[in-house]
Amino acid sequence: MIEHISVKNYATIKHINMELDNGLTVITGETGAGKSIIIGAISLAFFGRADKSIVRSGEDKAQIQVVLDTQSLADSNSNSEDSQLIITRDISATGKSLCRIDDEIIPLTTLTAKTEGLIDIHGQYDNQKLLNPVNHLKVLDSFGAAALETCIEEVHRAYDAYRKHKKSYDELAASLNDSANRMESLTYEIREIESAGLISGEDEDLKATIEVMQHSEDIHEALEIAMGALDGDNSSTGALSASALNALGAAMTALQKLENIDDTFKQMSTNLSDAYYNVEEIANICRTKLESIDFTSGSLDKAIAKYELVEELKRKYGGNLLATVDDVIEYKNHAEDLLKNLEHAESNILELKSALALALQNLKAASQKLSAERKAIAKKLEASIESELGELNFNNAEFKIIFEESKYTRNGCDNVSFHIKTGIGQPLAPINKIASGGEISRIMLAIKSITHAYSGIDTMIFDEIDSGISGVTASVVGKKLHEMASGNRSQIIVITHLPQIAAYADHHYMIDKNESKLETITSIGKVEGEDRVVEIARLLSGDKVSETTLDAARELIAASN
Repeated sequence: MIEHISVKNYATIKHINMELDNGLTVITGETGAGKSIIIGAISLAFFGRADKSIVRSGEDKAQIQVVLDTQSLADSNSNSEDSQLIITRDISATGKSLCRIDDEIIPLTTLTAKTEGLIDIHGQYDNQKLLNPVNHLKVLDSFGAAALETCIEEVHRAYDAYRKHKKSYDELAASLNDSANRMESLTYEIREIESAGLISGEDEDLKATIEVMQHSEDIHEALEIAMGALDGDNSSTGALSASALNALGAAMTALQKLENIDDTFKQMSTNLSDAYYNVEEIANICRTKLESIDFTSGSLDKAIAKYELVEELKRKYGGNLLATVDDVIEYKNHAEDLLKNLEHAESNILELKSALALALQNLKAASQKLSAERKAIAKKLEASIESELGELNFNNAEFKIIFEESKYTRNGCDNVSFHIKTGIGQPLAPINKIASGGEISRIMLAIKSITHAYSGIDTMIFDEIDSGISGVTASVVGKKLHEMASGNRSQIIVITHLPQIAAYADHHYMIDKNESKLETITSIGKVEGEDRVVEIARLLSGDKVSETTLDAARELIAASN
């Protein structure tokens, strides 16, 4: 449930605050005052895509903040300790958008996921969705969610298994159509890769080896000089000369004699000893490297040829410019598996065909079971909606849910469409063929009033619910909205221009737009007592409020209560 709304620098709004409670809240105002701007701001706070055009002219950013009491969510989630959620959306004039929950920055997708099931916003577009039979199955499944949940999950599992088997069957069947040529091609590819004798990581090893080979003379010369300097061993002449090791050894022996005289001498002896053995280790490494360098032009050519072969195989079978030898080996393994499958294709295709038939059988059984459950639920929904329609001034209305069998999908095998007869002598026909704008609003409200009780959603917001209605029908709609909002935690917010609906409000807000030569500012305030009477009188008569219209407004409020 929404407790507080703060909107800053959004469209014509400079800064407004609204404290909200449960029950029915109506928002009224003159045409063009910006009533729908409030709904737009709330929508943006929860799941709307930000657009820099909504930032008030001359301002750096717009901000919408909504404080939610999520006690119902906390009650159903033992892990939830905090029953309040603060949602903040910042939209800069440059187009950048920031979403936060309780000061934690999150992506919009995370915001939408976390707030799913907390609020339901209904606008004129939703009436169009109601006319589309594609959405009728969703309404039915939502109404029967508790009873249908197990059956729907069984259909989902059966369909996923069917799709998996069908994919395997279709792939193998397609391969069999050209199996002879494919087997020949696979055999060639496997032999080509095998003949290269590839080893994991070989491409990098070859690259490093070639680099060393190409600089072998420079490496050999440098190592010989280093050897001569370190231990006096010149491998090219076999001669010994003064060396770093000899000098370090003499110095180390001399200092060792002084170790017992002073700690400083002892430390110097230790450091010199470490240096001696480090130099000795480097000399040994140089000697080993010298002994291992035995490259010829032939071995270099061979290494280059192997490297070029490896690179060619990577280009052919690696799949991308960053491919490695491991990718080529993986390709070979996959090719071997595919070749093996093709060699046993006849037996495999029969096994897959049998598994596919069984999966389809399971899908049909699960779908038919779900369809039967849906038809039972549909009867209950029909009766409930007919009752609601009667309360919404549809006398002798008849509501039917028509089932047609469809191809098997993840939703089962049902196509459903809503049909209605709005009165005696009227035909039963699809709602998109027979219902007027005002009738659509009431039919939608009848459906919402039924599904609202099962949805677990505390807050519902209606924009243009009063489209196409007036008079007695408007009073009936107002009464129904008030009934829907009468639960302990139910909160319904309605944008309306009809006094008959506004009269039923538990909380009444008025939008006002003030224009000057410099700026336009939209403001909102709560109207109570005589101020509320004046506003409803204005709705009754327009700008010319008289004692007669004020009396009529008082009577309308009294009758609504």
